[in-house]
Amino acid sequence: MRYNGTIRYYQSSGDAELNEYGEITEPVGTDGWSEPISCSVQTVRNDNVRRTADNVERVCSFIVLLPASSGFDFRSRNKVRLERHGEDLGEFEVITSELVSTQGRIKLVV
Repeated sequence: MRYNGTIRYYQSSGDAELNEYGEITEPVGTDGWSEPISCSVQTVRNDNVRRTADNVERVCSFIVLLPASSGFDFRSRNKVRLERHGEDLGEFEVITSELVSTQGRIKLVV
């Protein structure tokens, strides 16, 4: 498998404070991002929704393939941080995840 990026997943040792949108606002304990794991990142959708004076809101979706031996728990719905070709793509919630056992890979849709 060819790699074009890295993925980091959010590891939490305990409960964290969540806001009304389900986003982590105040991590507790030894929470933090994992070490980078090499992966393949493919764009499914990347649309600019609205431009304001300060920023651009986007709707985007990616398919991520990573080795099954990476230690990523594909059954959990982790928050992940993606990077491709040195560009930070942002933080995303995992929508679906599955083990592709015939290829020895984990497939994520974020």
